Amino acid sequence: MKNNINYDMLISDMYKIYLYCIDSNNVKKFQTINNKYTTIDTTMLACYIFFQLVQDKNLNLNDAKIIIGNALIKKLVNYSTGNLEVEIENVAHKKIYNEVKNIVFKEKMLDLNKNLDILKIDIVEIENAELLRLFYTCEELAEIFILLDLYLTGNELAYDFIINKIDMFKLENSYLENVSTLFNDVMINIDNKRKLLAILNQNNIYKLVRVALNLRNVSRFSQIHLIVPENVLFHTYENTIMIYVLCDYLKEIGENFDKYEVVIKSLFHDFTEYSGNEFISCMKLFSKETQELVNHVEQCDKDNLKNLISDYNLKIVQSYKKDFTGYIADLVDKITGIMKTLIEVKYYNNFTMLKVQTGNENKRFDKFYDYTRIESSNNKCFYTNLLKLHYTYILETFLENENIMATYFSKNEIDNIKAIIQTEKERLTL
Repeated sequence: MKNNINYDMLISDMYKIYLYCIDSNNVKKFQTINNKYTTIDTTMLACYIFFQLVQDKNLNLNDAKIIIGNALIKKLVNYSTGNLEVEIENVAHKKIYNEVKNIVFKEKMLDLNKNLDILKIDIVEIENAELLRLFYTCEELAEIFILLDLYLTGNELAYDFIINKIDMFKLENSYLENVSTLFNDVMINIDNKRKLLAILNQNNIYKLVRVALNLRNVSRFSQIHLIVPENVLFHTYENTIMIYVLCDYLKEIGENFDKYEVVIKSLFHDFTEYSGNEFISCMKLFSKETQELVNHVEQCDKDNLKNLISDYNLKIVQSYKKDFTGYIADLVDKITGIMKTLIEVKYYNNFTMLKVQTGNENKRFDKFYDYTRIESSNNKCFYTNLLKLHYTYILETFLENENIMATYFSKNEIDNIKAIIQTEKERLTL
């Protein structure tokens, strides 16, 4: 175990990265008609489509995972680049513009890294012209599906955009015959929304996209007011970014696993929430009957998901918590979840978020002290230390506003939180 880890700096870096994600999730495509979908949403859809096509065509999966990682990381600097996602129809001009964008990304990434103390964010250079071209195509597909979603939900202004984008797509990407056939049917039936939707629902790529779009529509912490609302698709993005960066650090301290396996698991880890069903723990655990009911509903959601995504992707959804990489994906998901509470309180002064704390969240973390999944790790205590230090940091920050906490907690409950902090510190192995 590496014994000179500066957890304070590490935790500080993680909050910086989370805040970069938040700030970068404001740039929108098609701004004159779209006030909903951001360029991060577009890239997330593109990653799912790309991952699916790479499997269908039996292309180089390792290179594909690197391209996905690079695409997600590039979105992290949206906060400092402005809207680079402009519409350029001329192919030669588009190529020049993309080259300039890549230079700007690298410069801004250097600026971002200067603000980080321990963690560093790198883009991996890759030369696979076929796959890179396919990913750019998937970005165009994502844009079209977003326009179709806007149109189907009542935005008639998307109509002309759809026709123009499909015309350009078919001109430049005729090699994707099945997609071209779909868009031929879309163009024929675009004035009949009911038939248009029926056609789309028969397409496997659209089914996958529909799941992701549903995640975009499902709110996290829906039981409480947020200053910065967060949906499941954005949570998936920032969680994957956190995993990508943290895994590089884990490699530095001697861990041995496939980073991109963790990244892909993160991309699919919340797919079962696509239906919008949400059960808080106190309801699920209220009685044996409620447990059975919730388990039944969740199983139905999983069964329905089988008809929407490929067997390969379904296997990732069903097994994401397993083995070493699953442990890391599971752990980071818990960390980013509790980080959101502090971000709302500390950075946006949303003290109503204090209500989310019940004083017993630490019990949900005990499973991570079972190191069976990471038996080969040389740094087992690092993971539980990081999780518990995050948790105690949050609670101690909340206690700096003890007079405000008294609005939501009794004196006994506040004393219990203080005791929990002490107990968790005693469990640390630093």
